[in-house]
Amino acid sequence: MRRSIPIALSALLLAGCGSVSTTVAVSQWRSQAHFDANTTTLVHDVRRAADLLKDPASTVGTRRTVCAILLLDAQAANSALPTPDDQATTLLGHAYDDFGAGANRCYAARAAGYESLALASLRSGMASLAEGRARLDVATR
Repeated sequence: MRRSIPIALSALLLAGCGSVSTTVAVSQWRSQAHFDANTTTLVHDVRRAADLLKDPASTVGTRRTVCAILLLDAQAANSALPTPDDQATTLLGHAYDDFGAGANRCYAARAAGYESLALASLRSGMASLAEGRARLDVATR
């Protein structure tokens, strides 16, 4: 019994050595995932797709290209999940899902009349993205 107490204390101390605070973990994830740069690109994609959806003179080819790029960038951002913060992961996951849905609807918008549905998905995604970014900012303070 006497030998088990020092072993238990040693194990407890060693476990503490390997832990990282949530603040540090989120900061590291944000850097390794290139979150800020990828988010800037994604927001640009969303704005470009929304502009084309609102423009009756946009060509099908241009719209489909922009929407396909948006979908690829949303999938790439989603592949960096999960974050070390569960709430941020949930919010960002919703954003990326909405961007994917918006991109798919955008791709078929003129043929199926999905412009308003695509725009609604993109707006919802931007709201979730803003909340997710705010959560990451809070988690790194």
